[in-house]
Amino acid sequence: MCYAFNRMKQQLLKCDDVEAMSKLYEEVRIEFSKVHSESLKGHRPWSRGKIGPNKGRTFDKEVRKHMSEAHKGKPPPNKGKSMSDKQKKLLSKLSKGSHWFNNGIEEKYAKSCPDGFVKGRLKRSKYI
Repeated sequence: MCYAFNRMKQQLLKCDDVEAMSKLYEEVRIEFSKVHSESLKGHRPWSRGKIGPNKGRTFDKEVRKHMSEAHKGKPPPNKGKSMSDKQKKLLSKLSKGSHWFNNGIEEKYAKSCPDGFVKGRLKRSKYI
């Protein structure tokens, strides 16, 4: 975007028409996008394949108790908020046609039955 901005700044001295400037900006933006896209081909992002710093980390009982106390009394962030109609329709659309399937060990929620799975959920013990 810096490239596009600098190109526009150079052209701004020559042009006073706002509409022409917006068209020019769009042309420069598209040109920059193509150049930038080409320069990133084959580039691997630094975070690819990295695991988060707390993934798999276990905490002592003392630390867990401290974290528990710190969160007590605070309401959940979504408490009192309702979903918009757009969000409700999207969730409804995504879940329609999906069913639970299991292979005797694990369960999956999917649109079609994976190989080796049957329709339905596993029986759960109430003591687990």
